[in-house]
This record gives sequence, C-alpha cells and structure tokens, in this order.
Amino acid sequence: MEIKEKPLTSRSHLELLHATGLVPLLIRIICLPFLVLCSWVLVGSVSYFITGGDLGTNLKEPREFGLRAIAGILALVLLITLFIGVWFWQNWIYLDPTTRELVFKHRGICGVSWRKLNAVDAAYVAIKRTGVLSRSYEVLLVYADGSTEPLTSTGAEQFAHEVANRIAAAINKPLRMSGTARKAGAK
Repeated sequence: MEIKEKPLTSRSHLELLHATGLVPLLIRIICLPFLVLCSWVLVGSVSYFITGGDLGTNLKEPREFGLRAIAGILALVLLITLFIGVWFWQNWIYLDPTTRELVFKHRGICGVSWRKLNAVDAAYVAIKRTGVLSRSYEVLLVYADGSTEPLTSTGAEQFAHEVANRIAAAINKPLRMSGTARKAGAK
C-alpha cells in the first residue's frame, strides 16, 4: 500500500529504525556539470528541430524529427531526471509500535511517499550479498512461505549488520545471513 504525501499514522508514534541520509554532497556537486551539459544539449536539440538554430550544439543532422531524435531527447530527459533526483533521494524506515508494522518513507523528485509492510508475519530478517561481483548487501524481511521483501541495501557489510540488527530487535525476529553473505564475511 503506497500513499503520497500523507503519513499513514501519526508521526509522533513512529520509531525511526533507519535513515539513508542524502546522497553525499561531493557526488551531488559532481553531477551538476553533467546536469548542465545534458540540459544544454536537450534545449539545443529541441530548438534545432523546432527553429533550425542549434544553440551551439552543432548537430549537423537533417531537420527530420525521426526515431533517433526522439530516442536522443528521451535519453537526455532521463539523464536530467537522474541528475536532479540525486539531490532529493532519501529513505527512512520506521516502526509503528501499535501495529508492529514497518513504515517506509521515500523522498524523491515526485514528492514524499509512504508505505507499510507487515512485519508481524515475517519469519526472520536476513542479510544477502547482491550481485555476482558486487560487494553490496541487502537487508530482507523473509516470510514463512519463502517470499522476501527488500528493506534497504548498502555497500558495507558492517553497516548492513547494524541496520539488520536494529530492525530485527525492533520487530522481535531473528537475524540470519544468507549463504553468499556468510561466505563473503568469512574472507
């Protein structure tokens, strides 16, 4: 269940378990020149196809508005959205003590969204290493039927353990590591 803008329960009752924080300032600053470049190329491309003036982008393309032009403009719009999103993305995980549900809050380009996750029926909290060559870890909520629900992911195993321990203690469930994370931790 996902609701935009309104919290699902009173904020005063929610217990904060995890907050990702903003993307580091250095990464956000590095994204700025790419944002400006993509915006300039997008405006130049659109103006070239509309007016014939290229605003210094020197496209040297026929003025046909074909599939390549549409694909290029869509790619630029997606890149601009990504670079703008870096400034806003942030996630929080709360525990609602009255219902024993996990409440997720996400802030992004489109505003704030909230969703609830039933933690009462969960069997345990797990840590799983993601990717083949990756060194990132995912904290999962595992149910008795074997289904999983991702809670958060991180690049550091120790941080994943801290978050998983905090969540497991809050919802009174055991913490288990998957086989791939256990092997990686033994190295």
